[in-house]
Amino acid sequence: MALRKNFSLSFYDRSIILPDAYCKICKVSGDKGELHYDINIMDLPEGKSYRVLSYKFVPDMEGKNFILQAYLHAKTLPEFASAVDC
Repeated sequence: MALRKNFSLSFYDRSIILPDAYCKICKVSGDKGELHYDINIMDLPEGKSYRVLSYKFVPDMEGKNFILQAYLHAKTLPEFASAVDC
């Protein structure tokens, strides 16, 4: 699973837009009190990585697997609100 969306990134004095960026969770760690995850923002599924963003949330221990919970959490954030599953 991954997410797709148009992503705008700023690098020092310039910005770029990645149309249809591929956003994939690349790391998950934590415990029942707090789960941390990193999302790799890439141009293509096996393409260049432009940035890794980190987030955290409290997982539902009775819920679905932690990676799916992380994707569902990401879609609640403003920067991923318009993302679609892929």
